[in-house]
Amino acid sequence: MGDILETRFWALAQSQTAGFGFAPGCEAEVRELIQRGVATLTTQGFAGNEFKIHEAEANLSRFLNAMTHEAMRLHLTQLHESTYHAARSSLCPLWPFC
Repeated sequence: MGDILETRFWALAQSQTAGFGFAPGCEAEVRELIQRGVATLTTQGFAGNEFKIHEAEANLSRFLNAMTHEAMRLHLTQLHESTYHAARSSLCPLWPFC
């Protein structure tokens, strides 16, 4: 189930940030964030709970929106580690990712 959720969340990340794309280091950070979120969902027993999965997707979407807004503010054409860290600083704790 974890691989399915990681694939689902990564597809959301790609579609929501399609206008930017990820710099390699940033992609690794976002993939790790998704892995942590899936691990939390699984550990807490919510990996099969669609309501909680949708809540996680909504929170991932908030995180990605914060990243894209930071990229626009900095006039970047790709999402970089700086956009990731700005989103993390402004939003975490954000269940189940951080």
